[in-house]
Amino acid sequence: MDDIYNVLMSLPLLNGMSRNKMLEIAGKTKFHFLKFEPNQKIITAGTPCTHLRFILSGSVVSTTQYTSNTGVTIKVSQTIDAPTVLCLEHLFGPVTTYPCDITTIEKVNGLQITKSDYIKLICSNQILNFNYLNALSTMAQNKMDTIAICSTKNIQDKLAYFISMATKKQSRNIEISPVTGELSDFFCCTIDEFAYSLDALTTLGLTNYSNSTLKICSRDELLNILMAI
Repeated sequence: MDDIYNVLMSLPLLNGMSRNKMLEIAGKTKFHFLKFEPNQKIITAGTPCTHLRFILSGSVVSTTQYTSNTGVTIKVSQTIDAPTVLCLEHLFGPVTTYPCDITTIEKVNGLQITKSDYIKLICSNQILNFNYLNALSTMAQNKMDTIAICSTKNIQDKLAYFISMATKKQSRNIEISPVTGELSDFFCCTIDEFAYSLDALTTLGLTNYSNSTLKICSRDELLNILMAI
């Protein structure tokens, strides 16, 4: 139990809470602790987001489908390690359905809190309220940066901005599929232009690709190319 509370207090949404306060909240709030087996789907895209969900231990794969204005569809998958919160930005707002499928890789321990209980928590506790607002503000500011996609013609910059928007900061094993044709259409360039950019990124050790899959070797290093903008 001590380990569980240590993990909870390490989560950004609960950061700054004292142990005694955490125990007090746990005594008043229905914390549903869950166990999942390997290769078990725990979230399905399009279903209502009715709970705040945490991964306390283990790893999961998140797969999200994106469709461009021209109707081109691609999929982005990423491995997410515990501890983390899942799809926080879809708990409230105009779109309250999950945007992705999430499947366990190994045995996973999770926690969920109903939306109504979480509302009570953030309304009654200043630290939780601040943490929630800070998390939303950070996500909003990061996604606002993707506006630069519309103003840059550099394909490498477009790809880096897209990855920054579509994946979590600590994610790994990031893959995009399919590659041939669809990705060049998605980023509004020719196949030759896109292949040239991928070759350059692959030479730098940032990506690796085949006709079916584009793998991001290092999210952080890929995003470093944006520092020059």
